[in-house]
Amino acid sequence: MNELKTPTFFSKLVTHMLLLYPILNTYALIGSFSIGRSILMTLVVLFIFRVFTKGQKPLKSSPKYFNIYCTFWICSAIISVGFIGFSVFGALPGIIYSFLFVLLFFYETDLDYLIRWYKYYAIAFIGFLFVQESMYVSTGIRIPGIIPGLPLTVDKLVGSERYMEQVIMGYRSSSVFSEPAHFAQWLLPFLSIELMYDKNNNHYIYAVAALLSLLLLRSGNAMIGLAIVLLFFMGYLFIEKKTKMHFVQIMAFVAVLIIGGYYYLNSDIGADVLDRQDELHLNESSSDRMGQVRLFRRYYVFAEYSVLEQLIGVSDIPKLLNYIKGSQVAFFFDDDETYFNAIQSVLLKTGYIGLVIFVILCFSLSRNNTHAGKAIVFAFLALSFVAGLFFTTTMALYLVIPHKMKQIKGCTRFM
Repeated sequence: MNELKTPTFFSKLVTHMLLLYPILNTYALIGSFSIGRSILMTLVVLFIFRVFTKGQKPLKSSPKYFNIYCTFWICSAIISVGFIGFSVFGALPGIIYSFLFVLLFFYETDLDYLIRWYKYYAIAFIGFLFVQESMYVSTGIRIPGIIPGLPLTVDKLVGSERYMEQVIMGYRSSSVFSEPAHFAQWLLPFLSIELMYDKNNNHYIYAVAALLSLLLLRSGNAMIGLAIVLLFFMGYLFIEKKTKMHFVQIMAFVAVLIIGGYYYLNSDIGADVLDRQDELHLNESSSDRMGQVRLFRRYYVFAEYSVLEQLIGVSDIPKLLNYIKGSQVAFFFDDDETYFNAIQSVLLKTGYIGLVIFVILCFSLSRNNTHAGKAIVFAFLALSFVAGLFFTTTMALYLVIPHKMKQIKGCTRFM
């Protein structure tokens, strides 16, 4: 059991940034440079200063394979210089920054403090989502969770005013997040914690509120992650709770899930979710070819790599853009578009070797972990095939929590 200690003021700031970055990143500071990114970069600079002045050893706080992956990523970018040219050095600052800000979260985050504030924020955000949905059902409009009048970093193509119209009049709420998928990604680890880790009173009530919120979001990300979390929760009930819960009770819970799922999928909300499944198929009869190819088009670009590049990846953005323009799916990309889902990012930037290390990292985090930790890791893996989570604060959230849980497994202290 880890020794009980009070997190420092700096650790508290870092923990709040881990939880609030997706919201703060919505608002622009200068141009497309967000408030969230500005604060996070400041914290990284302070972190570097503290490491050198206090003789700290942050690498010992992060998973071994995370350090190996980042080291390989840096080395692969340097090795690529001989094949791409000196422009690759333009990628190194971004790679090093990505490594440092995730390392910052591993080193400074206190799990107990994070869980406490995660719950406070979740209650507020979920409550606001219910208000939005109630207003939309009764009036056809909703209170925007985005603060009106502030410059935004989202939806530059349609503009801030058009974006606000979509928030108010659109058919999906997203609480204070810029879009439903972002709230779903943020909420899934909280659901896992409340179902399988938190032992405080009323934790199942918070879990039900989170589950209902995920259903109301009508997000494909929510459905994918929810399926993973509930699968691990059923395993948790059978393995951890079998001495406390009668088998009939467990089967009754499973039956409620099945029946509830059936009625949900046959409701108007469920129909909205099912309408989005076309994006997961590739067939000539699909009504949204663009949405489908968005999931798979980067693999066509990866196929254009040389053998060496497929092994170690290409991190240089100009080089990636050249491959995109020369690929057979170039017409499916916007000008200078660099969107990747997480798995595609791993392949494109660090190749097959990086992908192997990345998968080992995830499985090493889940091995001998709590049920909640395992659920969070595998939810992250599943979302990595559809969402751009590669070295984002959301990815950090999905890695830091299981890592901390694994470190203090068996410890029942909270708050």
